[in-house]
Amino acid sequence: SDSSSEAGSKPVPKPVRIELLDICSMDVDAIACLGDIENLNSEVGVLGVIHRAAGPELMEACLKLVDDTAAMVAIKANRAATLPACGQVAAKSIIITEVEYTDPPDGEQEDEYHESIRREDEFAACYRHALRAAARMKSVAFPLLGSAGQEAEVAARACVKGLKDWYTGLKSSRYNGTTVE
Repeated sequence: SDSSSEAGSKPVPKPVRIELLDICSMDVDAIACLGDIENLNSEVGVLGVIHRAAGPELMEACLKLVDDTAAMVAIKANRAATLPACGQVAAKSIIITEVEYTDPPDGEQEDEYHESIRREDEFAACYRHALRAAARMKSVAFPLLGSAGQEAEVAARACVKGLKDWYTGLKSSRYNGTTVE
């Protein structure tokens, strides 16, 4: 929707809140997490927590989606899958996004600082992919993507960067002549 009060004014960012909650209990349009697009039924990490809360219905939906060749082509292109929530998951949808890992340029050794910057960019892309999948939703909850096995500081910077990059790109996007937020 267009949240500007007059034509030509800049869109107003929606509020971002940081809360320590069980992501499965959040009453939002979607919860997003990392997962392997080839293996949506993984029971590892946050996706595993969501699977346990959602029960067998989510596993069935994942298996059905993985068997749908056309759907998987679109999911791989968009780097995100959206599934209906079920079981004890309070959200309406579940968005699973995949990290696209990159390697340093051939023959180059990376110090810890440059590796953390590269990882930050990889996880920031996950936020953008999930937010693109949630374009028409009003509320999306994320765990701190990439925090498992990564320094929390890198994961937090990735979150801020991903949200900022997505919003910056959004300001110039148009849908039916109005700014999409």
